[in-house]
Amino acid sequence: MNLDQLSRIQAALRSAASRHREIRHPGPFLVTVTRENENPYLNYAIPEDGAIPTPEDVAQLVAAFLELGRRPRLEYIPNLAPAVEPSLTSVGFEVESRTPLMVLSRVVAVPIPSGIELVEPKNDEEVRELMASLNEAFGMGEAPTEEDVARQRSQFADGLTAILARDTASGEPVGGGYLVAPEGGIAEVAGIGVREAYRRRGIGAAITGRLTALALERGTDLPFLMAATEREAKIMRKPVLRRLVRSCISHSHSHKRSNPKSRRCYPYVIVGQVLIRQIPEETIARLKASASRHGRSLEAELRAILESAVAEPKEELVRLREALGGKRLPDSSDLVRER
Repeated sequence: MNLDQLSRIQAALRSAASRHREIRHPGPFLVTVTRENENPYLNYAIPEDGAIPTPEDVAQLVAAFLELGRRPRLEYIPNLAPAVEPSLTSVGFEVESRTPLMVLSRVVAVPIPSGIELVEPKNDEEVRELMASLNEAFGMGEAPTEEDVARQRSQFADGLTAILARDTASGEPVGGGYLVAPEGGIAEVAGIGVREAYRRRGIGAAITGRLTALALERGTDLPFLMAATEREAKIMRKPVLRRLVRSCISHSHSHKRSNPKSRRCYPYVIVGQVLIRQIPEETIARLKASASRHGRSLEAELRAILESAVAEPKEELVRLREALGGKRLPDSSDLVRER
């Protein structure tokens, strides 16, 4: 383990996370939130190196996320702040994942599988194909909007680089990945994804190799990648990367349940300034599906549901109720029998 390399990488992650995001500084934490996107990987906090958070610091951290309408969540390298994890888990945070952190070990040419081409997206259609294929690869299932494409193009203007993998026979996009703008000789290779139908062909490794080569061409001496799983780390280790530390870590906040057999629940949903706790996971899923059908965000869907629930009755309904004067209408089955 090289603490100097780890510190450089963590500093680069802080810098990258602060771009185009709303930030807060509760105690020894940097909170970064993407207002227009609820994706948890775009909304998280990073502690300072050597941080020893007090209970008050953690309470301020949670409060900052709630104020910004996001679930409290952290991503960081634990070797640089070993006191953070126990301070979080003691108040209800849970470990989401422990992610292998990998750096360049050698420079080699990674072969591109037959029938696959790797290109840098140059126009809106290619950007849309890249985002759609990665959404599918990561199980998000949402088609990118025009706003998503425009936002991605603006990130390219700020130095983000992408590689799109395509099937040369059909022209179908099959996956891709990103290289975060190099800073201080460091650049992250991130978001490597391949659609399920095209996996186990070496496409992910080829994308990683191409992005790593681009990082070196642009003066980076420390390209790095955080593998999603041990299997992914094993795949990436073959061509160009080696493990630097056992894991980075992701924490999320969740309220402890008194009944372990109860349904799994999200800790809360925030609507405007209303905090709704203990929403069942399946209810959240149905709300998101309904929002998707209506082409709007989850917040907009919840707002519409609430407005509809408390809306004043329409004038026609009011007149009908007054005309009936409280009379009870016969059951429709009785009317059918009379016919």
